[in-house]
Amino acid sequence: MSRLLKLLMTGLVMMLMLATAAAPAHATTDAAQSAARWIAANLVAEETLDYAPSSADALLALAAAQDPTTTDEVEQLLDALRTYGAEYAQEGAEKAAKVALALSAVGEDPRTFLDGVDLIALVKAGIAEDGTFGSYASAFAAGLGASALKRAGEPVPAKLIDFALSFQEADGGFGWGPGVPADADATSMGILAALAGDRQDALDKAFAWAAANQNADGSFQSWNLVNATAIMGASLTSAGQDTSKATAWLASQQQDSGAFLDGTRPNMMATAQAALLLGGVSYIDAFWDFDATPEPTPTPTPTVEPTPTPTSEPTTAPTASPTAEPTTEPTATPEPSVTPSVTPAPSESPSPTAVPMPAPVPGDRLPQTGTSTEPWFIAAASLLALGGAGLLVARRFVRQDR
Repeated sequence: MSRLLKLLMTGLVMMLMLATAAAPAHATTDAAQSAARWIAANLVAEETLDYAPSSADALLALAAAQDPTTTDEVEQLLDALRTYGAEYAQEGAEKAAKVALALSAVGEDPRTFLDGVDLIALVKAGIAEDGTFGSYASAFAAGLGASALKRAGEPVPAKLIDFALSFQEADGGFGWGPGVPADADATSMGILAALAGDRQDALDKAFAWAAANQNADGSFQSWNLVNATAIMGASLTSAGQDTSKATAWLASQQQDSGAFLDGTRPNMMATAQAALLLGGVSYIDAFWDFDATPEPTPTPTPTVEPTPTPTSEPTTAPTASPTAEPTTEPTATPEPSVTPSVTPAPSESPSPTAVPMPAPVPGDRLPQTGTSTEPWFIAAASLLALGGAGLLVARRFVRQDR
């Protein structure tokens, strides 16, 4: 092989490597952020700020989407949890876990965020001697508790994981009680419990159930297809499974507004849970340090140049008294009307060790770029075509050398 041919082939390989490295991590970032914008725009209309569990769901969704235009709404949701979170969390250990997960997802410390209420302590206190957990004891509740402890950097008691796995059926799915058929909602949280407890055997069984029970179009059956597919797909994603079919089906259900429906009308919970799968995360690993996200650059109002009033020519002969010069008030140059938004500092100042980073779990995703994948596919195809043409030219040179 000639030296020219070797050089051409080496250059082609390097260009393809660069194109692959630059490809974005998620192809559904736009869909996730569209859902986040609908959530942000409808917090008041949907009464999300007045109900702690809805505030927690919305906060997790915004963390999953990481849309920099929604940082003000993150603050509103944090304020809502300051107001209603403590009362809600003390109604049950799984409720404390849900609020803790939402706070961890935006870098807040669930131990100190609420005045006088340590959410992690409430979760620990909710684990009975036999591992039973939650005001409604179930795999779903146990999955929330195990995920909250894992995210907070706390040991996850084996008895809590054993309790969650007691709901796993012989076919690998999780039900809501003894003899109750498995469904996607309960199984999704059973997967997170097994993930938090590093129980691979239970995970493998759940994966087999998911593969056997996924609809041909990629959805999962339950009381609501959107919610079930979103939460099941999100848990499978965090566990490192291929969820491309579920993600594609879910994206096909998104409305032009960014919302997802419950029946015939847009629904806050359906949209919030959909944002998790579209963002490639779940309750156990959604994370957004929104304080480190640059504010969107405001577009300044153009400066208006003053328009001088023209001096009219006199129409009569001048008299002895001189004509007074017209006094033209210059048009003021307006200042830019956009006031840059400043993200307020958190009301609490946690110690450096108070807010742990999310624990590594199988299937962790790279940071989202928000870039469309289409240009990279076009670029890669162009590079392949260029390389092919180069090889043909090189072969001609080789033949001439012989």
